[in-house]
Amino acid sequence: MRSLGATDRGSATVQYAMYAIVFDPERAHDLDRFLADCLGPLLEYDRRRSTALVATTAAYFAQGGNLSRTARFLHVHMNTLLKRLDRVGVLLGDGWRLPDRALRLHLAVRLHQLRGALDGEDDG
Repeated sequence: MRSLGATDRGSATVQYAMYAIVFDPERAHDLDRFLADCLGPLLEYDRRRSTALVATTAAYFAQGGNLSRTARFLHVHMNTLLKRLDRVGVLLGDGWRLPDRALRLHLAVRLHQLRGALDGEDDG
């Protein structure tokens, strides 16, 4: 919880166990660097253009990479989803869906979401 920025909250370890083994609470700066390395281009693009590429990427992973389910989940047309995912590819490189990179990106998106939830934000 500390490495996610929550110092005044408690949580059941079951909910965050996978993430706890990934990051040592004493290395929050490493978490910040990991998130910036993985999500920086998407976060910056979303900030500058008021888009939702991080949320789209989160939905894509949450729906197991299934495009139809992702489009339905986001309430967007399939063409809109494909354009967003193409933009993700432009910003992160074509290999972002390959297993090793996808794992890192999925973990980064999930940690970003957890951090946002702890901060009281809702940005996908």
